[in-house]
Amino acid sequence: MTTLRNAAPIAVPTLWLGIASVGLALACFATSEPPVWDALSYVQKAYLFWQMIGEGRWVNPFDLDMTVRPPGVILMAYPFGWSDNYHWFYFRSLAIPLALLIGAVYIAAWSRALTPRAKWLLAALALVLAGMPMLYQFQASDLPLAANWGLVDGFLTGVCAVAVASAVRSVKQQSIGWALFAATMGALGFWIKPAGLLSMGLVGLAWLLLMADCAQWRFAPVWNDPAQRRFVTISLVGATTIFAFAAAVAVTSDYFSPTNLAFGRRVLEILGTEFTSQVNAAFLAGILRTSFGYIVPVVVVLGIIAALRGRFAVGGAAAAVISVLAGGWFWIDTEISQVRYFLPFGAMAYVIVIPALLARAEDMPATTVRTATGVALIPTLLITLFLFTSAPAGAQRALGINLRVDDYAAETAQARDALQMLKDEGSKGTLAYVNGLTPPLRSIQAVWDYNGFAEPNAPRIGVFIPTDWQRSSTLYTEDLLRSGILVIEPIANEASRRAVLAGRKVDSAESLTRLINAWASELTADDGVAPISETRVRLLRIVDPAKFEAAIARLEQSFDLPAAYREANPQRWWSKVALDARASAAMTKTNAVFGWPAIRRRRIPCTRSRSRPTSKAGVPPSGSRPAPAPHPATAGMCSRI
Repeated sequence: MTTLRNAAPIAVPTLWLGIASVGLALACFATSEPPVWDALSYVQKAYLFWQMIGEGRWVNPFDLDMTVRPPGVILMAYPFGWSDNYHWFYFRSLAIPLALLIGAVYIAAWSRALTPRAKWLLAALALVLAGMPMLYQFQASDLPLAANWGLVDGFLTGVCAVAVASAVRSVKQQSIGWALFAATMGALGFWIKPAGLLSMGLVGLAWLLLMADCAQWRFAPVWNDPAQRRFVTISLVGATTIFAFAAAVAVTSDYFSPTNLAFGRRVLEILGTEFTSQVNAAFLAGILRTSFGYIVPVVVVLGIIAALRGRFAVGGAAAAVISVLAGGWFWIDTEISQVRYFLPFGAMAYVIVIPALLARAEDMPATTVRTATGVALIPTLLITLFLFTSAPAGAQRALGINLRVDDYAAETAQARDALQMLKDEGSKGTLAYVNGLTPPLRSIQAVWDYNGFAEPNAPRIGVFIPTDWQRSSTLYTEDLLRSGILVIEPIANEASRRAVLAGRKVDSAESLTRLINAWASELTADDGVAPISETRVRLLRIVDPAKFEAAIARLEQSFDLPAAYREANPQRWWSKVALDARASAAMTKTNAVFGWPAIRRRRIPCTRSRSRPTSKAGVPPSGSRPAPAPHPATAGMCSRI
């Protein structure tokens, strides 16, 4: 009976994990949208790794193609070999973090010496951490999101939590093995994402602060005790060796090449300038609700207070506070809307304070502890219920979760039909311009990008989008003119469409995207396009490039487009008046500099900025415009034929 009572606080979270995993698997296998964007890059990295293993060759996994993705992602993406079933990939991205977080809580604080009440409180704390809303955000949709399935942020969070929990246990048990395991898991975090370099350092710092607590901040007795001296020396040397090896392998590889570093800096620049958010109370409440939820931060604060009240627990409180501050700095320094960057650091703080919280709870009335525990478990229990039922959108918003799994099945089918159309025509493929990043458009791109990766011998549709994370986000007309398909979200309501087209000034990338949707909603065969299909997304085939280019020229002349567009797209058409004005301005400037007398200019007919043959319509005939080389900044960011 005693054994059963001891096992029950472990069995309940384990049983819950099994039940939740079934719900997650059902959700993942219900979707028809394949991985795209970041998620697809993790899939590709795993494929290349297992291809290398299958061919019997070996290179530093950091140097494999997709060098911007470190090899640690393979442990989540495809740890046991390659498979083209991406549903299991989605499942692992959701279930593995849950198992790691529950395990981290038990590693940090479980002991047979705990009272039954403390053991059940520990089980509840594990379920609270596993109920963080960001771990239950599936397909991208119109619900507020902090992440979506297929990303590695949850995996990194679980690994960092296990790393710091192992550091806690190492100090508590004076265990060299746990210290080396903590260092190994900390190093693995760095091999999952660059942010892991910071978390790796925090794991080491937490071990030092906790060890200082254990020694009551007196270092001479530690050094004079042979057992403690051996423990500290071997742990420090071993951890330093592991950290140095992990850093050396990464830093000396293409992962930290100048190209990748420049790429990363440019991504952060674009995040900071084009995706900034207005920070206010409502915004902060929203990102808190969709990431940690409200319970986890409360537990962290209470744990820090409990640690500070302990006689020799200041180091634990300091480690938790430093983790929060360092993670907050990293989060804000990158982009405050991307709260998923902060999740690992908050989870580390949560795990660090659990022992102090358990100790403090022992001195509190049992009724108070039970009541608080019951309230804290409500979000996790509701989420578990909603995994097996149809969760109302309002309830999902309130909990900060997103359990949508196949909202855009019509769009994924539409994208596959377009591929079949090319196959029936005997075409090898074409290019498409997808006008935006919204969830329906994302589903279209997901099918085409994944098909280009998974079916290399099938027709391919390469994708251009306004945002490629290296150039300013805008419409690049060269991308559009190279494309054979235009993908938009049509504005069906005529009044709404007229309102967009009535304004001449377009002052932002979002306004430009909406303008293109409205403009393209009215394109006809006279503009060189023909409809392919329509759901919430319209696919237009560009059948006459000359007419289509002329339509773009009319669009440029009809609207005052944003400065980013003008900078990205040098003027291609010139009226006679504009050309005369530019020539006059240039001549005036030359005369002012050199003191030359004015020279009467011979009037010339209207022409273009480039000398090229034209058709009767005044636009270049089909095939006369040489296709430009791929823009170097977008290499690897979109598929091309």
